Amino acid sequence: MSVVDGSFSDGFELGYRLIKGIHVGMPGTPGCPGTPGNTTPFLQGIEAGIKAAGGMLTKQG
Repeated sequence: MSVVDGSFSDGFELGYRLIKGIHVGMPGTPGCPGTPGNTTPFLQGIEAGIKAAGGMLTKQG
């Protein structure tokens, strides 16, 4: 799977499990928001999963 063809739900699961671990139950996957031109549904799913798991995103600059 690549960033180009991954689905929002795949990204959400990956992001959630990055924070909570692989042996935790998954919450329901939210609906996919509109995708801006500079991202993909998969990347948005990762972001949503991290936030749902209580993680924080920071921008490096």
